[in-house]
Amino acid sequence: FERPVNRVLLSNKLNICATGFSENEFITQILIELVQYSGDANLRAASYNKLTMTQTARIKEIIEPYLNLYFQEKQKLKSGD
Repeated sequence: FERPVNRVLLSNKLNICATGFSENEFITQILIELVQYSGDANLRAASYNKLTMTQTARIKEIIEPYLNLYFQEKQKLKSGD
């Protein structure tokens, strides 16, 4: 498949096949997969698990605040605030 994270429909679990990715890319790929099943059918990957450029841009727009929040909170925990 094309993406390192995909949802297995029968078990409703994420199949993660990612090695060599940074934490940022890993979290991004998980969020991309989760957003596809958020209720907006236009964001789901079509054949061969591929997203169009339009879908990818919209999904990244949706997940960016969550990704930023994740790393902000992680930084706070790291610094002890």
